[in-house]
Amino acid sequence: MKPNPLSLPDLLDSVTKAVTRQAYAARKAIDGVVLDEARVHRGSDGAFAELLRLDEAGDAAGFESFRPVQWNWSVLEAGAVKAWHLHLSQDDLWIVPPTSTVLVGLVDLRRASPTVNESARLALGGGKCHRLWIPRGVAHGVANLGTTPQSLIYAMNQLFRSAADESDEWRLPADHFGAEFWQMDRN
Repeated sequence: MKPNPLSLPDLLDSVTKAVTRQAYAARKAIDGVVLDEARVHRGSDGAFAELLRLDEAGDAAGFESFRPVQWNWSVLEAGAVKAWHLHLSQDDLWIVPPTSTVLVGLVDLRRASPTVNESARLALGGGKCHRLWIPRGVAHGVANLGTTPQSLIYAMNQLFRSAADESDEWRLPADHFGAEFWQMDRN
């Protein structure tokens, strides 16, 4: 005997009000954001990855017209969230080494962008060496949802300026796009 399929009205009311259909289709990519992977070479003596190569003009190969002028290293303690900030003049290139795993958040705030208001949550690292290009006007943040410190390396095409009237660090509250954005998925 072949069982009959159910429909939502066949379930309890308390469930039908809460249940949503899971979608697995790829979300629309944010315009200008580039995610790629540097190849990790592994051997019995360790591992190696070429993070970035500059061409003769000093631009980052594979990231059109991006000329890094400053490199930084950051460590996120367990449970840390470095939430929403954006730049008006600066572009970032984030490198998440294969020994780290972080959650990156992106939201396109550029009024003229074809993907304005699009958001993305990306789990990066985890055995891969991810490179993430973040154009100016795209709000971004990073969270360590794990129990050990995680590293992030990043390059910028503008020098960091700490003076309030010169800084290109524009902040939004951590919960600006919802407090749940930075929580680990439970499904």
